[in-house]
Amino acid sequence: GEDEYLNIVMDYFSDNLYQ
Repeated sequence: GEDEYLNIVMDYFSDNLYQ
């Protein structure tokens, strides 16, 4: 669902913003 999508997106941004 949308929550699953958000979880993946937040994980992606977390990896890219906090390298």
